[in-house]
Amino acid sequence: MKGDEQRAREAGCDGYITKPIDTRALPVIVAGYLAPPPPRTGADILVVEDNQSFAKLLRLELESLGWSVTLAGDLDAARRTIAEGCPRLVITDGRLGPGGDGRKFCAELKRDPRTRGLP
Repeated sequence: MKGDEQRAREAGCDGYITKPIDTRALPVIVAGYLAPPPPRTGADILVVEDNQSFAKLLRLELESLGWSVTLAGDLDAARRTIAEGCPRLVITDGRLGPGGDGRKFCAELKRDPRTRGLP
């Protein structure tokens, strides 16, 4: 919606992508935030998305490029995942079902010293 990108940027988000996502452009966008994936365990990318079909599409695209992806269907699950081991990148929906605001979540991550530099 009009003004969403500005609100996301003001909340501290490093980027903004509108839906529907161009899956051909997604690898280039993600590569702009991350170097090639190193061999490691744990999630490189955390996708916070309440639409399971869309989340699975993102995971398939990103995993096909060699990234390790964890899906979180809500903010509580995202917080638990981050507490277990910080990913290298968080991709979140701006509007997550009832009570979920991706922009506020981004601002929360930017306030926390452990996740402040997390794109």
